[in-house]
Amino acid sequence: MSSNQKSRALVRILVWAFCVGVVSFAAGWFGPAYFAPSSNLAPLLGIFVTGPLGTLAGALIGALSAAKYSRRLAITCIGLVWTMTMFYTFWAFYLGGWAAIPAIPLQLFVLASIMSKILEPCRRQFGVAFASRRFAYFAHRFPSGRIDLAQRVGRRRPN
Repeated sequence: MSSNQKSRALVRILVWAFCVGVVSFAAGWFGPAYFAPSSNLAPLLGIFVTGPLGTLAGALIGALSAAKYSRRLAITCIGLVWTMTMFYTFWAFYLGGWAAIPAIPLQLFVLASIMSKILEPCRRQFGVAFASRRFAYFAHRFPSGRIDLAQRVGRRRPN
């Protein structure tokens, strides 16, 4: 992979993180101010919740879209986003348990994307793995060689 493709993938990740972060920050800043104009705590939602989570979600979307350029870079960025999301979740739990609730679905989304990128090469071998598991099951369930049912139960066969 050339350095031009890596830089293109990194720029794509950063653009996604910036755009989604700005939109979510603006929604968290201006939304509560519109719905509750007398509240002096309205901008804090954008600063502490929607801005950081939107930036992390944008970086995750950018990493997933950049996976076609560099698989290793995408997995690295997804891992970094997961680490930052974990730090945000721990910080939010430290502040108060209710603040971490928006971060939990993002955690699940990050885990699902990591699993999809890691397990993608294994999908090609799924048929072989499935067939070998079925063969092992049936070989164990119905062994070759004749086993008499009376011997299995412990009774003697009449002569």
